[in-house]
Amino acid sequence: MNTTEATETELYWEIDDFRSGCFSLLAEGEKIYKQRLTKADVEKKTGLKLRRAATDDNPDLIVSAHAEVDGEQYLDRRKSLRGQARHFYMIIG
Repeated sequence: MNTTEATETELYWEIDDFRSGCFSLLAEGEKIYKQRLTKADVEKKTGLKLRRAATDDNPDLIVSAHAEVDGEQYLDRRKSLRGQARHFYMIIG
């Protein structure tokens, strides 16, 4: 008898705000439930005008790909499925 259960996977992007000196790495940020992410998606969710951060910038926002499988959260690094696993943004203005 085969008793395999279907696993439920939910893909999302989590926005971590690094503007202030006080942040918790364990705190959950805003979430965007999409497979692929655009800058416009992040701007719409945060209400901020953004630009991509240069490699030598200290970013204001870091957006990382996550997957939730049966209640367990994981960082999602599947480039073929999600593109870049992390995006770095600076606030304009």
